Amino acid sequence: MSGAVDLQVRSSIPLTSGERRAEFWFQAGFWVLIVSMIPDVALKIVDFPALRLLSYAGHFGPFLLAWSAWLTYSGTPRRAPFLTPTYRVWLVVFIAWCLVLIARFFALEKSHRFLLIMDLYPTLGFVAGIVIGGKLIHERLWDRTYMRALFPGIVIVLAGLSGIRTAVRDEAVSSEAYGLEVLVEPVLFMLLTLDSRKRNRDRLVIVISLVVYLLSQLLFQKRAPVTRITTFVVAFALLMPLVNQRAGLTKAIVQRYAFGVAGAMLFVFLAVMGPGRIEESTVALQRRFEESSQDTYRQDEVKLLWSLLTPTEKAIGKGFGGYFIGLGLSTSIEYMSGIGTDVHAANHIGAFWAIFKGGLVLFVLLNLAYLGVALGVIRAMSHPRLFACWFYVLAHVAFQGIETLWGQQHVVHVLLVGLCVGHFLASGRAPEKEAGAAQPEPSAGTAGLAA
Repeated sequence: MSGAVDLQVRSSIPLTSGERRAEFWFQAGFWVLIVSMIPDVALKIVDFPALRLLSYAGHFGPFLLAWSAWLTYSGTPRRAPFLTPTYRVWLVVFIAWCLVLIARFFALEKSHRFLLIMDLYPTLGFVAGIVIGGKLIHERLWDRTYMRALFPGIVIVLAGLSGIRTAVRDEAVSSEAYGLEVLVEPVLFMLLTLDSRKRNRDRLVIVISLVVYLLSQLLFQKRAPVTRITTFVVAFALLMPLVNQRAGLTKAIVQRYAFGVAGAMLFVFLAVMGPGRIEESTVALQRRFEESSQDTYRQDEVKLLWSLLTPTEKAIGKGFGGYFIGLGLSTSIEYMSGIGTDVHAANHIGAFWAIFKGGLVLFVLLNLAYLGVALGVIRAMSHPRLFACWFYVLAHVAFQGIETLWGQQHVVHVLLVGLCVGHFLASGRAPEKEAGAAQPEPSAGTAGLAA
């Protein structure tokens, strides 16, 4: 491979003890999150109530990721590019504002911890991702971790989908698989790196994961996720060949078609032999698309919430764990001890989440990070990995305008968004010198991904 942008240090360079500790705790936090999702499906297969204890392990995952980020930021030498000084200041300000929002919760609503974790956990994942992704020496770590999570994700999602027998949407969204598709959602990022991978095994897992993810969203009759999948497939088919040519990955362009055919055949097989009635579900989904122009519920929800915020709350938000009561919205919690009925603490349009909880201050801070990625479009076209990070982040931002991808159940997704932001912002910097530390030679392209 030639013409590629230098992204990372050679995989043969040994990690320091601090870097190894950071990677250990990252993997621990990540897999704790994955394991905590198993009981929803496992209890359907085996009658072992003690499995429910695993679901509580998910509360440790975000904090382990945060600990890994701290070790990465404070305990590892400057052996690889990190965020620019400007974005280091941004990171400090962003964390400081989040601490203010947490402090507001403990000052006003400290008894309702469940509402706090709905906002805190994805924020921890996002910050941890930016810090860990910003240290390019850890690129192979998170790439491999997400790749290894795809296979168990396939098994868990298919097991959850097996209970769907009809095209009735209420049955599909009440199945054990609903909400667990976040385990295979990262395949959209992996799809854009498919051509730069040397292992056919990895490519096959990516194709299978994509098919399973698409199948699940068709059965759930989800408009935004199906549109997002289509967007990534179009980018893979039309834009990635151009990026690959600039990176010198000309042979991969031919190989992609073989995996495309394999994926199409697998989808047909699962559609015919798999769970649910995929043809009827697709027709029902088409009707939902046709009715989209008349469906203004989400926009009306945002207008209502905005009108209820005071001028002060519009500036600084209601704080993490903030809520309204008595709105009668579908995202309301029917009952919470200590508060009562109809507690509204979330919303369908994710872009408004930042204003709802952190005001215009948090909204601007979040979008400053996204803006830094968006402005790097020329650099993004120079290498598949950079393009994958750039496109994944911008797709996240765009689809936040019609759905929410920021919540307790989306920590795995938000973590990957943060990793992409940190990686992209750091990839254009030269390694920083540190007294007494040997400077490793950068590798070309994504050679480390095949190691």
